[in-house]
Amino acid sequence: MHPPPDRRYSRSHVWALPGIQGDVRSGLTHVPGAFLGDVVSVELPPPRTEVSAGEPIGLVESTTTVFELLSPLSGIVVAVNPETESAPRKVAEDPYGEGWLLSIRPAVREELDALLTAGEYVRFVGEEQASRSAEPKGPAMDVDEASADLQPGDLVLGGDRIERGRRPD
Repeated sequence: MHPPPDRRYSRSHVWALPGIQGDVRSGLTHVPGAFLGDVVSVELPPPRTEVSAGEPIGLVESTTTVFELLSPLSGIVVAVNPETESAPRKVAEDPYGEGWLLSIRPAVREELDALLTAGEYVRFVGEEQASRSAEPKGPAMDVDEASADLQPGDLVLGGDRIERGRRPD
């Protein structure tokens, strides 16, 4: 699956699609969807919630993993996709369509322009995967303080930890 060229992308694997009236629809890309598998629940902030770019705004939980959703933009949540509650599987099955998560009224329009284009996102994902495959495997791996709490089976995408089989507090 390739990311559609009509939207922008964050390094935390969230897309942002500007709408006609200035609001920006957002959702997960296909990359975390491939790791999530069967999505069983989605927790999102209610409308009128103020959000900040790069800050946690929700959780996407599958049968084996919890993914922390980071806001692609600063602004106010103006809508939440009701399908995420009744059919959360669409988040992974149709990430660029019916699986959208929420709409944000941006506080700073320039934040949208600063996100990656589809081509830049494809290159970023390729580089991220290449760097992960080039990393040493096994116990000889050097672990810094920030990643000291990683557990076997944890996945890391764009610096964000996805814990298999564990739900955050």
